[in-house]
Amino acid sequence: AAVITPTTDPVNMLLVMVPFLLLYEVGILLARLA
Repeated sequence: AAVITPTTDPVNMLLVMVPFLLLYEVGILLARLA
């Protein structure tokens, strides 16, 4: 997250990390269903 956004604001980092966490969770769910 720090590489994508030059600022180190916690809110900005959260906005960047949330989509990755969602993709991670979806990947786990698909792996369990498969």
